[in-house]
Amino acid sequence: MINSNGDVKWAKLLSYSGIKAALANRIPVVVGINTDYSFSFLKGDDSVYNTVLGQPSGHAVAVVGYDDSKYN
Repeated sequence: MINSNGDVKWAKLLSYSGIKAALANRIPVVVGINTDYSFSFLKGDDSVYNTVLGQPSGHAVAVVGYDDSKYN
């Protein structure tokens, strides 16, 4: 998290509600996900990655928002 003074602070968020609360307060959330080679082929605004088919590797993602009406 980055506070109003510009200081970076790390916190472990253990629930979806904690992640959503941070995002609702305009605090980006960094997450790590398992991916494979097919991740690099995603295209388009509505792309969803939910399968690891080959040799897994890691990828960091900055989450900046959510939409509860999609992909439940």
